[in-house]
Amino acid sequence: MKELKEEKAECDRSGVLALDHRVRDLSQLNELSDCPDVTSTANGDRTTSAQNLTYASLLGGDGSSGISSTETLLRNIQGLLKVAADNARQQERQINYEKAELKMEILRERELRENLEKQLMEEQRTR
Repeated sequence: MKELKEEKAECDRSGVLALDHRVRDLSQLNELSDCPDVTSTANGDRTTSAQNLTYASLLGGDGSSGISSTETLLRNIQGLLKVAADNARQQERQINYEKAELKMEILRERELRENLEKQLMEEQRTR
């Protein structure tokens, strides 16, 4: 970050509008790269027909069907998310219900145990 600030200050002082050396470095990297330069229009003929078909099918000629299908996909995703949220809420309710049932069962068993302990204590006293 400090280097960038220093570079900007240096560029401002010298009146240079861009960081030419970085642009040159990037262009040299592009020349060394095996990948086609997608920023250049000279390599436009390198796009495959499959890519062209994919783009054309997404755009649908005038672009309206691509947007329509995208909207449909988004609506479907939204519907699935709503169903998932409803399912999660239902599961949460079911879990809470089961917790309450278990707590009640624990209370009943505790009460039963206490009553049995009292009966045992009374029988031991009477003997």
